[in-house]
Amino acid sequence: MNRFLMVIVVTLLFGAMGTKAEISDNSTDNPRKIPDSITVSANRFPTTLTTNASTVTVLTETDIKNSNATKVSELLQSVPGLAVVTSGGLGKQTSVFIRGTNSNHTLVIIDGVEMNNPSSPSTSYDFAHLNVDNIQRVEILRGSQSILYGSEAIGGVINIYTKRGFGKPTIELSTQAGTYNSYFQSATIAGSASSLDYSLNFSRKDFKGFSAASENVGGIENDGYENSEASLALGLQATDNIELVYSGKYFDATADADKTFFVYDDPNYTVQTKAKISSLTIRTLKQHNFFNPTLQLSYANQQLLNVDEKDPDHGSDASDLDSESNKLKLSFLNQLFINENSTTLFGIEYETEDYKSTSVNTFYDYFSLTEMTTTTIVDKVDADIISLFATEQYKFNNLTLSAGTRFDSHKDFGSVVTYRFTSAFKIPNTGTTLKGTLSSGFKTPSLFQLYDLNYGNKELDPEESRSWELGFTHHTADNQLTFGGTYFRIDITNLIGFDPMTYQSINVGEIDAQGVEAFAQFSLNNSNLRFDYTYTESIDKETDLQLIRRPKHMFAYSLNQKISEQINMQFLMRTTGKRFDNDFSTYPSDRVELEGYTIVNLGIDYNLNSFVTLKGTVDNLFDESYTEVLTFATPGRTAFIGLDLTL
Repeated sequence: MNRFLMVIVVTLLFGAMGTKAEISDNSTDNPRKIPDSITVSANRFPTTLTTNASTVTVLTETDIKNSNATKVSELLQSVPGLAVVTSGGLGKQTSVFIRGTNSNHTLVIIDGVEMNNPSSPSTSYDFAHLNVDNIQRVEILRGSQSILYGSEAIGGVINIYTKRGFGKPTIELSTQAGTYNSYFQSATIAGSASSLDYSLNFSRKDFKGFSAASENVGGIENDGYENSEASLALGLQATDNIELVYSGKYFDATADADKTFFVYDDPNYTVQTKAKISSLTIRTLKQHNFFNPTLQLSYANQQLLNVDEKDPDHGSDASDLDSESNKLKLSFLNQLFINENSTTLFGIEYETEDYKSTSVNTFYDYFSLTEMTTTTIVDKVDADIISLFATEQYKFNNLTLSAGTRFDSHKDFGSVVTYRFTSAFKIPNTGTTLKGTLSSGFKTPSLFQLYDLNYGNKELDPEESRSWELGFTHHTADNQLTFGGTYFRIDITNLIGFDPMTYQSINVGEIDAQGVEAFAQFSLNNSNLRFDYTYTESIDKETDLQLIRRPKHMFAYSLNQKISEQINMQFLMRTTGKRFDNDFSTYPSDRVELEGYTIVNLGIDYNLNSFVTLKGTVDNLFDESYTEVLTFATPGRTAFIGLDLTL
């Protein structure tokens, strides 16, 4: 532990060096870029962070670049209130828990497209394949937000925005190579001409890897990963008041895997994931009092192919799962500006989703002493939901209040009503803002939970939540110091689980989650330092125990240091406290405590000139041995060198 304290002292000394730094990315030269001081996710219209009452973290383009992250999940590891868990390394199942809620209570949106997979039994989103290439910003909105976003937004919303082009054509090329025979490449061309802007990116990741199963359960063979991705953003200003924006993304990823229940090495088990997403948005540019509409059509197609062939070590065991899902959503929003202090938002949404799957399993039956094969076919099942919502935000001098409600009608379980009330008060002449939010949320039963032949139950009710928080932020007059804290609580009822006798899905559980998030950010000379701390209690009301894989304590310290005009250093230390997990090698499963751990990452960028940047990173600098998910492996010390070229 002493070495980590020493590292903090050294980096603080670095922070005292130099003159003045350009830390933030607040350029207004690009009119298509959202300013760093604005959040869109918190109200679904631009709101300044100082008057916004909800807790939101905005990761800007500069933040993403300085993080040295290649995946969005790596970006999220240091965000207050978030626990990121990966089962076995790059390309393996990666879950995000917000404020102690379940991973399927996190709604993920890319350019307006909801990414939570309808074919997943719980509709949770797997972050394993989401890269940072061509991403402009990420907004993390915490607390129940169903009033704006509908189902899944119980713990919070992660909203991702793709870069848009501006100015003369620019080509960006990037390549990295490192430990575990890892190779990452990315190419982007972006720019604008007259009323058209464009941004096109291609990226590729190859990773020979290490065993997903840990050495404790015999993991020895490498489980590799490959991912090809393309993204496109097009904008067209059709008239002086109408803009059309298209966004599309495609990826095809294949990961070698090991068995995930009774975990063991499996040399020929692969998981292939494909996704195609698109959105088309039409909006007005000039502000009018009563008619400022935005119309968006979004579509997501996701395919999953799990293949586990027979091999000598595992006898007759084999499986083949092929599933496909579709989600289509049409949204209409309209803003009203009755006066300069009032902003009203109305919304109407229609969403339909479906999935189908075929599963073939071969195994040795020890009762009949013969090999058996079972086939399960789920014909196309679907659901649709119609939503109406409205919010009003009003400013009284230094006080900003908002209230809103939403009505959702599902074709099977009926209707649900949600609400949100917020307040933000700027104490005059102090730089301090007091904030409070009360809201509710819901999550519809998944198509699997409703219609599966063995586990489905059409009588299920939606999971429901009530969320509230109180907090403050403070910034000094020179904006060199910003700090704040938030107390939060989320109560979830009607949690969907399984009947232990029939294995049918039923509403059975409750969760009480509460905690504290705190941060402090210093901009000193050529340095940007940030401290984040989260305390979370997430209790299963039935057992009165902390939920698995959710630590009570998380801490992160980061430093971005401009050493000279050419050299920039990035440092990150994050500590994860003790957690619990289930050991399924016994029946019934045992509850196991996982030790806490501290990971230190270090990066250096060297700008040769305005066109070429050399970079190097070392992750897990001290080669910490740790466990995120019981019986699954984690990477040791990894090093990468890379080159960025801008033309």
